[in-house]
Amino acid sequence: ANGRCVFANDDGTPPPYSRPGGRCECEGPWGGSRCEVLRVGKPESKRKTGYQPSLPAMFHKEKEEDDQGRSLYAEPGDAMAPDGEQQTDMMPSSSWGGTVIRGDDGMYHMWVSEMSDHCGIVAWGWNSRVIHATSAEADGPYQRKAIVWNIFAHEPRVVPVPLESSSSSSEEESGEKEDVPRTLAMFFTSDLNRKTERRCSCCRKTRCDGSTEEGDCPFKRIDEHGGAVDEVEQNSATYVSEANSTNGPWSAPRRVTHGDANLSPIIFPDGSLLALARTWGVQGSYGSHMHMVVAKDWRDPSTYRKVAGRGPPRRRSPRSSSSSRLEE
Repeated sequence: ANGRCVFANDDGTPPPYSRPGGRCECEGPWGGSRCEVLRVGKPESKRKTGYQPSLPAMFHKEKEEDDQGRSLYAEPGDAMAPDGEQQTDMMPSSSWGGTVIRGDDGMYHMWVSEMSDHCGIVAWGWNSRVIHATSAEADGPYQRKAIVWNIFAHEPRVVPVPLESSSSSSEEESGEKEDVPRTLAMFFTSDLNRKTERRCSCCRKTRCDGSTEEGDCPFKRIDEHGGAVDEVEQNSATYVSEANSTNGPWSAPRRVTHGDANLSPIIFPDGSLLALARTWGVQGSYGSHMHMVVAKDWRDPSTYRKVAGRGPPRRRSPRSSSSSRLEE
C-alpha cells in the first residue's frame, strides 16, 4: 500500500532483489524492504510541536489524610485562587491522541482528548474532554480554541466524508448536482450522562504540573465479585457527529455501539464505512483485541457490523459483559 513492486530496472536488467520475485520501490516517507517502516524526522523542539495545553490555573483545596497518612479524595467543587485572589497563572495539563485535518482556511485543525483540572493521562477515565485546536503548521504548535464535547468524551477521530456521499441526499431531493460544503464525521467515546462533579482534581498550590497523584481521583466502584468496575466500558458508547466546517457546529451525536471501541474509520464515496475497532474481554488474554467493522451507511448505526475474526473464543467477564455489541 505504501509503494510498488519492481521486477526489472529501467534498462531491463534484474534489480537487486530484496525479496523473492522483486523489490519494493517505496513512496514518500516509507522505507524498509517491504515499505513497512515510517521514517519520522526529529522535531526542532519538542516544546514547539503538537498540542501542549497550558491553561489558567484552577487551584483546589489541599487534600486531607487518613490515620495511616494516605491522601483522601474530595470532590473538586469550585476552583479557588490562592489567598483569595484572582488566579491568572498558566499551568500545564495533559492530552491524548489527536486527529488533524487541513481546513479550507489553510489552517491545520486538531481534535484531541484533554484532561481537565491540570491532570495527567492517568485521570482520563474521569476528566477527559474533546477540544478543538488550530495551527498554521502541520506539526504545531496548536492553540486551543474551544471545548467540543465536555466530560466525559475521549478518543476523537475526525475523517472527511467523500463529496459523493456528502451530496447524495441533497442531489436526490433536488434532482441536480449542487455545490455542497465538505462534510466531516467525528467518531468518539463518550458518556453523555456523566456528571462532572465526581472527577479528579490535580491542581493545588503545592503542585499543579499536569500530573496525577494519590488522592487526586475518586476510588472506582467495586462489583459483587470484588473487582473494580470499569465505568468507561460499562457506561460509555461510541458516537458519531458531523459538521460542514472545521469550526462546527457539530450535530447531535448518534450512538454507534456500546463500549470503548476506539473506532478508527474510513468512509467511501458510496457512504459505506470500513473501520478498525477494539473489543475487551477475550478469553485467556488481557487487554483489548482489534477487529474490523463495516457499515453500509456511516450515518445509520443499524448498518454497522463487526467482522468476525480468528481470535480466541469470547467469554463473559466484568469487562466483556458490556463490550461492543455489534452483530457479526
